[in-house]
Amino acid sequence: MLYKVISWLKNKYKNSVQELRPIVIKDVMLHTMEDSLHGYLEMKIHHLIKKKDYKKILVIGKYDRTAIRGNCEKNDKIFNWERPTAKVKGDKLIIQVPTGKDYVQHYASLIATYLAINNRGYKQVFYIEPNEEECERLILESNIQKIGLRKTVIIGFGLPHMSDKKQWLGKGPYLYKNITLGRNKLTLLGCQHSLWGDISSTLTKQLAKLGVKKLIYIGKLGVLNKGIAPNEYLATGNCSYINGREIEWNNFFQDTKSSNIIKGKHFTSPSILMEDKKWLGKNKTFDFVDPEIGHFAKGAMESGIEFSYLHIISNNLTEILNEDLSNERDKVVIEKRRRLLAEIKNILSNTNL
Repeated sequence: MLYKVISWLKNKYKNSVQELRPIVIKDVMLHTMEDSLHGYLEMKIHHLIKKKDYKKILVIGKYDRTAIRGNCEKNDKIFNWERPTAKVKGDKLIIQVPTGKDYVQHYASLIATYLAINNRGYKQVFYIEPNEEECERLILESNIQKIGLRKTVIIGFGLPHMSDKKQWLGKGPYLYKNITLGRNKLTLLGCQHSLWGDISSTLTKQLAKLGVKKLIYIGKLGVLNKGIAPNEYLATGNCSYINGREIEWNNFFQDTKSSNIIKGKHFTSPSILMEDKKWLGKNKTFDFVDPEIGHFAKGAMESGIEFSYLHIISNNLTEILNEDLSNERDKVVIEKRRRLLAEIKNILSNTNL
């Protein structure tokens, strides 16, 4: 009898959907970005949320480019320019983000915090965490299967600076180039939507199945040490704290000599909204933070392939400085990052991958 009851309960709740409440920052001065949080959120929020109030806002994992696109989408980038889309159902707003557990929580947190710090109601914001099958479907139903990948793949930020070749190949969210850097024959792989958080792990596992042996992630991260100016240094390392434990791997760039490279311990955070001053106080033993590095590394380790990262330090969580995540599009910042990307290209060209 007990067995039947347990089976009934499992079947009843197997496909149940739970609406969860996001992280909310009600006072910007409690967050590491302080007043800059206003500018950061202003760039990220779908315009329909800015225009009116809704009885309910629900964030779900669904990659749907046929829905209402936000006017915050960037038109000056090849990659990571697509933003969440929306559907209006009466007084309910459904926000759709590429399917990942971290991304739905993160974007719901952005919305709730945006509303809260602008003195608007925020308790109507919820998100639904996608299951593993739904997360895998985002990758499996993309064009990644049709790309001719080499054994070594470079993915992430600033890829157009890694090659003089203009044309990108591919029909779908993933575009690629097969190039040679130094003696390294490799694939540059970019995505038009964000690979936020655990999406990167799901992608890595699929890349391994497609024959990739080495994965290098170029991106941006925050630093947790005072005295380090944003957009002046590169970061790398061989460990990350993710989901309650620390993981380590062999780093291609561990012995790279450069006055601009800082090496350290990384923390994988699902959302920038988690990185308030209280969080910072508890995590001073770490040097860097971002949403993807630990997930890329975990996916690589579980798939038996090699992984390393080489990132631009984009912001400092310990100090209020002129350059942060709210003004990344300033000409001065863009020029500084262009120089750092040139250095990354030089390092890649002189590293045996």
